[in-house]
Amino acid sequence: MTKLDDAIPYEDLLMVCPRPAVGPVPGLPEGHRWADDPGSMGEEWAALMTSLGFPFSLEEARGKWRELQAPDVAARHFFVLGPEGDLAATCTLCAGKYPEAAPLRLHWVMTAEGHQRRGLSRTVCRAALAAADGRPVQLSTQAQSWPAVVLYESLGFRPWEHAWGDVAEGEAKARWARARKAAEAHGARL
Repeated sequence: MTKLDDAIPYEDLLMVCPRPAVGPVPGLPEGHRWADDPGSMGEEWAALMTSLGFPFSLEEARGKWRELQAPDVAARHFFVLGPEGDLAATCTLCAGKYPEAAPLRLHWVMTAEGHQRRGLSRTVCRAALAAADGRPVQLSTQAQSWPAVVLYESLGFRPWEHAWGDVAEGEAKARWARARKAAEAHGARL
């Protein structure tokens, strides 16, 4: 994900990929590699989160990492390291937060600024979707991440304009209408 666009008000959105495409995961750019033990990289993950402008302190980001390690979350992490061994891109596949939408969740898709525009977000997402074994997958995003929404749509995700969590159907539709308008103001189409 690119840095959050703070010119757009923060607003949660939900997307669902009803049938993740099964196919080969794209290769990594030269010098990049999959992390052997992503579960040991919580500190790097938290630092990446804060560097991208998520509204969390470093300690809060560490707490988000600890939440992902809970057994009931059943998280599987996909981490790509850069040529220097730094955390370049990541996402997590875990149990869905909103069962009415999908049983699995793609979560915390992030790419470090120095590694963006190389296809890494697409690659980690494709790896996670392949691991979903054809089961529907949901993801939470925000209007501030409109470039990521464009990526998610290219991977088969669609706006969830139905009730979810404590969001009523009418509010879900209104949020997506506002997100589309904000993206169009930046020359993107959702």
